[in-house]
Amino acid sequence: KGSDLVYEMHYTTTGKATSDVSKLGLVLAKEAPKKRYYFHAGPTASNLAIPPGDGNAEVVSEVTMNEPGRLIYAQPHMHLRGKTFEFDRIGTNGQPQPMLRVTNYDFHWQLSYYLKEPLALPRGTRLQWVATFDNSRNNPSNPDPTAEVRYGHQSWEEMMIGFFDVAVDPAIDKKAFFVRPD
Repeated sequence: KGSDLVYEMHYTTTGKATSDVSKLGLVLAKEAPKKRYYFHAGPTASNLAIPPGDGNAEVVSEVTMNEPGRLIYAQPHMHLRGKTFEFDRIGTNGQPQPMLRVTNYDFHWQLSYYLKEPLALPRGTRLQWVATFDNSRNNPSNPDPTAEVRYGHQSWEEMMIGFFDVAVDPAIDKKAFFVRPD
C-alpha cells in the first residue's frame, strides 16, 4: 500500500508503426515484510555536459543515507561514451571504501552486481559514484566526437546512473531515506 511502481521503457523511433507487448507480473506477499527493499537510481547527473573531444570527462554524484540500511545490489549505467565507473561508500570518517570498480565500461555489457553478503550502510554513510566518459575520436563507439554531449535517454546522448538496492526497516519512508547534496 502506498508504493509507486515505475515501469520505464526507452524506445528509439524507426520510422515505422509498431506496437509494444510488454507485460508485468506481480506476486503479493501473504505476510508483512521484515525489511523494505528499495531499488534506487542514485542521483542522475542530469546536468552533465561532456565537452567535444574529451577522452576523460569525469562526473561525480552522491547521496547520504538518512537511515541505516544494507546494500544488496549495484549496477552502473551509462551510454556509448561510458569509460569507467566507481561506486564508493564514504564512512562517517570521510574515507572512501571502494565497493565496485568497472575499469572498462561497455554499454553492450551492463552487468548487475549482487553482493555475496549485504553490506551495512550506517546512518550518515555517503554513497558516491564517479564515472568517466570518452568523447574522443579514440572511442570506436562514439557516434560524434565533435559534439558536446548532454543527458538524455537515447544512446547517442549520455546518462550516469548508479542503480542500487538497499534493505531497510519497513517503517522507513523512501522520501526521508536519502539526503541529496545541494
